[in-house]
Amino acid sequence: MVTIVDFSSVTGFCFLVAAMIFQCTWSLCSGAVGSYALLAKRSLRNSSILSFLVAGDWVKGLLSLGVLP
Repeated sequence: MVTIVDFSSVTGFCFLVAAMIFQCTWSLCSGAVGSYALLAKRSLRNSSILSFLVAGDWVKGLLSLGVLP
């Protein structure tokens, strides 16, 4: 797919790249927050933090599964 001269104009490929960039960024940030919580011996049982993580995982799942139109 990358060997095509105008590969950035292919909508499916652009969507895949954007979804994987979001996936990698989200996973790294979630890992960093979890590692910080373990090192600082803090709990992540705050309702706003949990709802943010749930919403992010929901969006990540929709993007990586390609359910969005």
